[in-house]
Amino acid sequence: MFIVDVSTTGELGAKSSENIFGPGNLLSLEIWGGDLKINKLIPEGTLVDSGDYVASIDQTEVMSKLKDIETELEKLRIAVHKDNARHFAHTKSSTQRSDKS
Repeated sequence: MFIVDVSTTGELGAKSSENIFGPGNLLSLEIWGGDLKINKLIPEGTLVDSGDYVASIDQTEVMSKLKDIETELEKLRIAVHKDNARHFAHTKSSTQRSDKS
């Protein structure tokens, strides 16, 4: 009897696999795959159909980005309101001056 011992390095690939994509709208929030954490994942080997639940994503990063966006939106609303008030005041004073002439 003899023993053959083979050592090698490399990368194994699955014989068959499917790509799974997360919610597409995360990119619009500038959330990249590396920023996400998976909360729950169905057991390996579970048979699924297209559209079936396979995982849930930790929403901490999404909620943080959403809060940042809401804060920025509120700042913009305040700025627009101030600008409109300033424009209205300027228009009103211009109208009053031309009425006096």
